[in-house]
Amino acid sequence: MPTSPPHRLCFDEFTLDTVRCVLLRGTVECPLRRQSFEVLRYLAEHAGKVVSGDEIVAALWSAKPADHNASVGQCIKEIRRAIGQDARWIIKTVSGRGYEFMAKVVPFVSERPDGGSSVPLTQAAEARPAVGTTEAAAGTSELPTALVSERRFWRPNRLPGVALFAMLVVGVWTLWSWRQPAPPDSVPTMMAAPSIAVLPFTTVGSQEPHSLAGGLEAEVRSELARAHRGFDLIIRSGAGDPDRPSSPKVAGTRFGVRYLVVGTMWLDRDLQHASIQLIDAETDRQTWSQSFGLNRGQNVAINRVAARIARLIIIQVRTAESRRPLPVKVEAGHYVLQGRALHEAERGPKSTTEAQSLFKKALRLDANSVSALQGFATTRLIQVHNAWIPHEQRSSALIEAEEAIEHLVKLDPGNPSGHYLRASLLRALGEPDRAIASLEYALSLNPNYFAAHAELGRIKVDAGRAHESIGHIEDAIELAPPEPNVHVLYFWAGFAALHVSDKQAAVQWLLKARQVNPAFTLTSLYLAAAYLGIGEEEKARKSLTEYLKVVPKFSIEEWKRMVPTPNPIVAKQRERIFDAWRRLGVPEDNTPMALY
Repeated sequence: MPTSPPHRLCFDEFTLDTVRCVLLRGTVECPLRRQSFEVLRYLAEHAGKVVSGDEIVAALWSAKPADHNASVGQCIKEIRRAIGQDARWIIKTVSGRGYEFMAKVVPFVSERPDGGSSVPLTQAAEARPAVGTTEAAAGTSELPTALVSERRFWRPNRLPGVALFAMLVVGVWTLWSWRQPAPPDSVPTMMAAPSIAVLPFTTVGSQEPHSLAGGLEAEVRSELARAHRGFDLIIRSGAGDPDRPSSPKVAGTRFGVRYLVVGTMWLDRDLQHASIQLIDAETDRQTWSQSFGLNRGQNVAINRVAARIARLIIIQVRTAESRRPLPVKVEAGHYVLQGRALHEAERGPKSTTEAQSLFKKALRLDANSVSALQGFATTRLIQVHNAWIPHEQRSSALIEAEEAIEHLVKLDPGNPSGHYLRASLLRALGEPDRAIASLEYALSLNPNYFAAHAELGRIKVDAGRAHESIGHIEDAIELAPPEPNVHVLYFWAGFAALHVSDKQAAVQWLLKARQVNPAFTLTSLYLAAAYLGIGEEEKARKSLTEYLKVVPKFSIEEWKRMVPTPNPIVAKQRERIFDAWRRLGVPEDNTPMALY
């Protein structure tokens, strides 16, 4: 039976546990931030080789930091502080070139089933005589006298009884082990930062250009690194590996990852096709698979398809990991992943509050977790935009969101999510022009950031530029299909169409939003105005009735109070929508209500 691969690396008096992501000095855990641990592991895995700061950032950072030398240098400082007085010789700074891990790295054997201590593989090999070695060569002449005497006790006439006894013991042990529950370690637990490797894409058919497969593979890896995720992800490359792994399990062990991305490309007449699979390396099971068409004549076709593939892979990894049990020792990343999965799968007042509580738990464990800050700010702003909190709590919610966003941007200024969230905050504060500037900067950092495209479409409505909105929203839809909350994008497109008096387009977009998510009640309110605009009064009244079942005390004045409109162009556009509601019987003033 093959043994499970070692998951610990030993150097000097330290052990790197690559499953729990902790550094141990003997049995004592050394405090080390997650990013610093990954830098230490990378150096240990490349022991004896000078590794540059650029290489470390490319391998471990999801988005390139503004000052990568300072970021890597900070991690090195933390590692040396954790290691102590021997740190300087273990990690050598090579002037102008990078860092070299000087200590000898030894993989560890897994824990023994009898509870004994693990030992390095090299020590275990040294403790055993080589295959075919005689007892004399193995040193039996130096055995203690008592043990030699014990050996002489075993005579041939005693062997049958001993064999029978041994068989009985083995049988009882086997029966007992079958009846025992599997140990907790046999159930894979959630990773605080899931790990993934993109293997080289293959081609089918001699007419296939291999460079196209390599180009798509590189683009997918790049988009995975910079895509909007909301949780930490460790991305490794299988490119340049001379030996193709014989199985997913072998590949997972070789690259130290849980998930593998495998791609195959082929040509069908003039259309290029790519079949992408996400495989769980630990179980050899396919988690997700989908085919994509690629028009080579279209500008940036490879990049756009790669962005869609990356987005879908992120959704699948997030979903798969969030369903796993938590480990005994929970890290901030575990709560972040749970919160993100809950928030993306079900968008509503209750689920948003529950997701927010998970992000708060993460921040209590790590106040500098960029992903946790991002999740907390996102849920706080959504509560404000949707009026899912009382009006008197709005100001404090915006202050909390702003503090989280500014801390996020300070920690990671090159992360487009921080600038996207700043734009969402500025929309809530009624400053659309500043919000547009923040979104344009976010898109300069990541042109395929679907959420920034969508928010840009929404904010341009408030800036009096609704005629530009639908193009941005269509870009977002193209980059992120099938997005779990795509109904929001359809709603925003209908919202924009209604502002420019394109009532027919508004009806079509809003019907799509309602079909995807009938529970998103605000769609019915705007669909009522759109239906009335095309002369469908009966459908308009029915749609408004559906909304009033949920918000029975809706009034136009309360809507104006919750959504101020300082821009004169937008004020005229919205007055037409208000007039449609008035004609359908909506009162001018009433008791405060809840709305989007």
